[in-house]
Amino acid sequence: MTFEELKDIARTLRAHYDALPPGAKATLRRCTTADELRAEGVYWRLIDEAAVPASARSNMAHVVGCFDSADAGRQPFARWLRHAAYGEVKPNDLPARSLRFRRLLAASHGEEMAHHLRKLLRQGFQKSRTGVDWGELGADIFFFGDSVRRRWAEQFFTKTTNLEESNHA
Repeated sequence: MTFEELKDIARTLRAHYDALPPGAKATLRRCTTADELRAEGVYWRLIDEAAVPASARSNMAHVVGCFDSADAGRQPFARWLRHAAYGEVKPNDLPARSLRFRRLLAASHGEEMAHHLRKLLRQGFQKSRTGVDWGELGADIFFFGDSVRRRWAEQFFTKTTNLEESNHA
């Protein structure tokens, strides 16, 4: 499965999540691990309704587990987080002030990554009330590893150009 295919799947999955009734969302929100999500009928109904391919069904639990932390938007995660939660921080102070983000980058497995990611998503969304691109973030979560870590670090710690800003505004 390609990164682009997973972006489309994650966006579709998010749209179906947004259409769930409040009780179903509450059931998913109470789950703290991917295994707990995979034990819920609501999770599997959501996966079926979004037509997630068999090869991705189980691994989408980390993505679904983060949905309640921030709304859907258009910016890639690390850029969004930089502006939403750390916009007032001077570039020279950013490495020292971004402990939560550095913990996310250091996560060694999916559960740890999802735990830190949920905290950062809530922090950014509470400050900005803007959403993140769940297509790209969903694919990043699915493929989480060194290449995703490097890209997130670059997007977070570097300035954007006007062209990049307009593409993700």
